[in-house]
Amino acid sequence: MTMDLRARTPYSPMHGRPPIRWPGGASLALWVAPNAEHYEYVPANKTSRNPWPRSPHPDVQQYSYRDYGNRQGIWRLDGLFKEFGIRPTFSVNSGMLTYYPEVAELIADSDGAVMGHGVYNTDYLHELGRADERAVLKMTVDDISRDR
Repeated sequence: MTMDLRARTPYSPMHGRPPIRWPGGASLALWVAPNAEHYEYVPANKTSRNPWPRSPHPDVQQYSYRDYGNRQGIWRLDGLFKEFGIRPTFSVNSGMLTYYPEVAELIADSDGAVMGHGVYNTDYLHELGRADERAVLKMTVDDISRDR
């Protein structure tokens, strides 16, 4: 399969673009996109890529590093978002919604947006065929869209 990259992302050199006008005359825009994700403790061998290649599984250090966000970090961030009036875009993988319903509720109750980020961060789409990839994407959208 060939793809015309220029058709997907047309070339636009800086010197030919109109100036960007941010709301309120601001000179800077910032996009805040925290990840809300689930890493499998012992990932299944679904692809040839090892999600944690530096050590054998379970990789407790890397798992706990990431799991901190679902147990404490996101609650701290939510407080800061509210304090400073920040509307984040939560990068959510749908597995997190199953394992951490309290985090899903926090996100649903927030003033932020949601961006789909697959099922697990230990799953990769690059080796899937088109039909399997579409099935994963549909499942992700369905899971994230489901009322909780």
